Amino acid sequence: MKKIIFLILFIINMNVFADGGQPFSFLKNGVGVRATAMGKAFTAVANDVSSIYYNPAGLLRLNDLELTAETYLLSFGRNMNYIAIGKPFELNKNVYASGFSWINFSSGDDIEERITNSDSPESKFSNSANLFIFSTATQLIKDFYVGGNFKFLFQNIKDVKGSGIGFDLGVFIKLFDNFNAGFTIQNISTNVNWSNTSHIETLPQYFLCGISYEFSDTVFDKEIHIIPAFDFIYTSPDYYKIGLGFELTYNKFVSIRVGYNDTFSAGFGLNIQTTPVFSIKLDYTFLNDLILKEEFNHRLGITFDYVFPHWGKVEKREEDKEKKEDNDEW
Repeated sequence: MKKIIFLILFIINMNVFADGGQPFSFLKNGVGVRATAMGKAFTAVANDVSSIYYNPAGLLRLNDLELTAETYLLSFGRNMNYIAIGKPFELNKNVYASGFSWINFSSGDDIEERITNSDSPESKFSNSANLFIFSTATQLIKDFYVGGNFKFLFQNIKDVKGSGIGFDLGVFIKLFDNFNAGFTIQNISTNVNWSNTSHIETLPQYFLCGISYEFSDTVFDKEIHIIPAFDFIYTSPDYYKIGLGFELTYNKFVSIRVGYNDTFSAGFGLNIQTTPVFSIKLDYTFLNDLILKEEFNHRLGITFDYVFPHWGKVEKREEDKEKKEDNDEW
């Protein structure tokens, strides 16, 4: 069906418009098939490469090298694509992590512009945006990780181009046992400048605070792993909401996820361990569209994990180090 969008362009220091009344509002859809299935309550979970978006400090929690590619099918023919890669590493006996991600959004190239009340559009144009994120993280002290993002933003609407830069900051804390906390500030000093105008748009800052608990295999059946998560999200002026997420994994092979964040979401994942050091994950999520509540978004993703020899999770490396120190003392 032909896409028809009626536009009234108000010319006030600029000749562009932003979906939802603010630049890059498509980011409200979130990223990460697994994370969105869990209601985007991922600030204190942050153990896959989508943590770049929710809490960059979580990059230190990756098993090792991780690469993911995802696509989201939205209403009105819109689509989003997400690619990310991340890896922790050791340098001078300190642990670090780095990552890169790309978020692409398109409203299509057949948006119809009508300045007058006519049956035929005066013209057609496209709306697309790209966000490139460079991330780094380090461990300050035991069980306390910090990470940051440096972002480049680009958007094309009709014949007008916008560009800008911005920053995110995230903290991840292992409070005790399997209880985790996370805190993230998104869009620090993040502005978009538009061509042919002096107008500057500022992306709203988001403050994310979350907690999660990872039930160990000894609590339930040894084949079952459960993660409940809660996020509190605040942005000015005085707007806040919550995110709730739940994931159940059986035998490290199949996962079932549900969540809530403005709308209910659900999904599942399969983890195919092809070799002891290489695995492939397939994920699917569906949730109500933010614009058309009766429509569903469908999200598909594939992730590749590779563990290099002599490397493991930061938490596992810390446990091995403590055991070695205990043995040395003995």
